[in-house]
Amino acid sequence: MKKTNYKPSYIMLTVMLTLLITTSSTSSVHGFNVIDKCWRTDPNWRSHRQQLAKCSVGYSGKMTNNIGDDVIKYKVTDTSDDPLNPKPGTLRYAMTHIQGKIWVTFERNMNIRLQKPLLVSSFTTIDGRGVEVHIADGACLMLQRVTNVIIHGIKIHNCKAQTASTVLGPDKKIVNVGPVDGDAIRMLTSYKIWIDHNTLYDCEDGLIDVTRGSTNITISNNWFRTQNKVMLLGHDDGFLRDKNMKVTVAFNYFGPNCNQRMPRIRHGYAHVVNNVYKGWGNYAIGGSMNPSIKSQANYFFAKGGRNEVTWKQESGEVEGNFQSVKDVFANGACFNGSGSGREAVRPNYTPDQAFPVEDGHKVKELTKNAVYEEKYVAARRDIASDMIDYYKIEEEYIQNLGFVAVKQLLMKGPCKKLFLVEGSEALLYHPEEHFNECEYGTDAESETDFIDNRWREGLRPFIGLDETFLRGHCKGQLLVAIGQNCDNCFYPLAWSVVDKETSRTWTWFLQLLEKSLNLKNRESVTFMSDMQKGLVDAVKNFLSLAHHRYYVRHVEANWMQRFRSGEMKKLFWWAAWSTYEEDFKVQLSALGALSKKVVKDLLKFNPMRWCRTYMDTVYKNQMVDNNFTESFNSWIVEPREKSILKMLEEIRVKIMNILKEKEIEFVEDEQGARLKRSKGEDQRYEQFGPSSESESDLDLRPKIVPEDTRLLVRQTLRISATSGSRLIGFRGDLTGVSEPTDLPYSPSKLT
Repeated sequence: MKKTNYKPSYIMLTVMLTLLITTSSTSSVHGFNVIDKCWRTDPNWRSHRQQLAKCSVGYSGKMTNNIGDDVIKYKVTDTSDDPLNPKPGTLRYAMTHIQGKIWVTFERNMNIRLQKPLLVSSFTTIDGRGVEVHIADGACLMLQRVTNVIIHGIKIHNCKAQTASTVLGPDKKIVNVGPVDGDAIRMLTSYKIWIDHNTLYDCEDGLIDVTRGSTNITISNNWFRTQNKVMLLGHDDGFLRDKNMKVTVAFNYFGPNCNQRMPRIRHGYAHVVNNVYKGWGNYAIGGSMNPSIKSQANYFFAKGGRNEVTWKQESGEVEGNFQSVKDVFANGACFNGSGSGREAVRPNYTPDQAFPVEDGHKVKELTKNAVYEEKYVAARRDIASDMIDYYKIEEEYIQNLGFVAVKQLLMKGPCKKLFLVEGSEALLYHPEEHFNECEYGTDAESETDFIDNRWREGLRPFIGLDETFLRGHCKGQLLVAIGQNCDNCFYPLAWSVVDKETSRTWTWFLQLLEKSLNLKNRESVTFMSDMQKGLVDAVKNFLSLAHHRYYVRHVEANWMQRFRSGEMKKLFWWAAWSTYEEDFKVQLSALGALSKKVVKDLLKFNPMRWCRTYMDTVYKNQMVDNNFTESFNSWIVEPREKSILKMLEEIRVKIMNILKEKEIEFVEDEQGARLKRSKGEDQRYEQFGPSSESESDLDLRPKIVPEDTRLLVRQTLRISATSGSRLIGFRGDLTGVSEPTDLPYSPSKLT
């Protein structure tokens, strides 16, 4: 790693990477649990929200009854609440006036204070993804005699006890509700419920109650903290219908400052799997009235107080079946099991409910999305930074957070030093190389010769330049330089984060690229890009001898702003694909027959930049579009949602892995090809001289193909081309290149 002396005068954070092909101890590869893999890996999840219903696991099973063409999409726009006469646009209006399947989303970040308990209706999904929604400081949620309910991505906290009241319930029915104790989510006689990715804390009674015969419940990916009684499964000792209760508790994060009931179960069965427990006061898992609990591959970290995980009510009853299977115990934690053994507490999931159980040592990674989206924040000056617990930071200073890991939260204190929040500990000081990512102003450069040498020695002198926006909290743009490997796939060369795309930032980027790739003979390099003015000027001014092509789709988009015709589009593309000047003029004439102004406007875009006819012969490639750079931008869409350093590290790791995979693939292919040649199975080669026992000693040379045979091959390929492909030769190329398109392939004279 080396620092440059370059200090731009404009405000910018830039990190220029020509790739560190090393194994880094700080590498962070995000691991998703089975639920998160199902939807979080989709960059367009906002357009595919209903995919979430197919992601549930455990006893709730897949929630496919909540989706379909008959789903009513409802957006909450009003934070007010009237228990008897709710306004349209409020959350209560959706629960009371909308019948059938309903998918609830929220227009913006909002804080909703419910005046009385909200009775959630059947076949309802409350989806808080993409915004920050708090239900707090009042009544909270009640699920009474309902089925097929999803509650996802909501922060529910500071719920208050309520006296008996009358509220408007589902189907606009008046419902008398008895006193409630102040639970965040209370379930009574409900079936097939999924509670996922919520943050719950600091309520007057508990956070989740599953009571009065409720069953087939999955509670997953939630963050429970700052609570005495966390989760109760089972109404009371005398309610025998709870013997049929089945609950899955998976991928949750308990702590800090949770005391007991994580969960406590009466009568029924609970599969507690792949959760993280960061300390407890009285106990973590408890039960009474002969329950069955399978604790599997959880991570228990004792943190003061009582080290034993379990608690069983001391009475004359049978104490129940408590089994621990492959749990991880840290800092003195221990589990006191009982009962008849593992076989008695198997969950016996159906195929619709089953999911893989991960190793207990991995659950901290698997549950990180239940906690924080990493974000860099500044402390208020009137707060002593060394005394702030991270839950106070979240509560008082951080807004618009998602769900990633707490331990990656950096904080700049009043003294301008940086601290790292770890667990529920006080802020720990870290050296100055950890800088606030959302504040532009630091320059860094790192490089190796590995990628550069490979590009110079084995790949074509062709570089695509492009930019893409960052998608996380830290805004900016990512500039990229992409080469092509021998399979026409992208080969990343360099990337940089800047505040915005300008001629100045592109010039700086190209200066470092020239230095990194040793582009002494600039005339031998071809760049390809869009027509963004800052980029065009930078290439023209700094790399004036290099060849510069434009993406044809970008030319088309600018040209066709005034001319929208399918026939014009077809002729335009045929003109771009023309490999001889006469053919190009024929297509222009055809366009001119439609409109002379069309041709005049098209020629304002220099054909030397986008037509194959005029492409240089230094780099023999007929590519006219930017599919390979767009493929790279799509490939890194998930890292682009992270903060800047995290994004750059994830990109580095992804490329390091794919290069290794390509290397292994090449070695295997080469070994197979040599074997075929040695056996005479490859008709493109013939043996010269005597045979040899050693494969490496064989004198194999490519067969000389007569010119008439070459022409016959070209004609055969052209005749066999399907209507969905084009085969276009390029100045002596033998077989041409196949380019899928939604247009008819060009007339034969163009090829």
